[in-house]
Amino acid sequence: MDIKNHYIQILESKIFDRFNREAQIREEMSKKLFTVIDDKFNTLKNEISKESRNRYESIENLKSYLENDVPQLNEMIKSEQDRRVEGDEIISRKVNEDITK
Repeated sequence: MDIKNHYIQILESKIFDRFNREAQIREEMSKKLFTVIDDKFNTLKNEISKESRNRYESIENLKSYLENDVPQLNEMIKSEQDRRVEGDEIISRKVNEDITK
């Protein structure tokens, strides 16, 4: 009976050792998975941050263009239009003067 009890104790010990090793392996795998997930998360977070910064800069550039360059272009177009109208009036007056002579 003592031999059987001793054998059962040895088996129990081996079973508990195996359970402990399995628990340790699961914990290590869990840590590795968390590390991989954290790395992927941080990589994606950085990429999104870069894209956000690029988008913001693009919007600011467009805003600057619309606020500064477009009004200048409109002013240049209006100035050119006024100059042409004035030139057309001068030509029209000269033509009328030549016709009336």
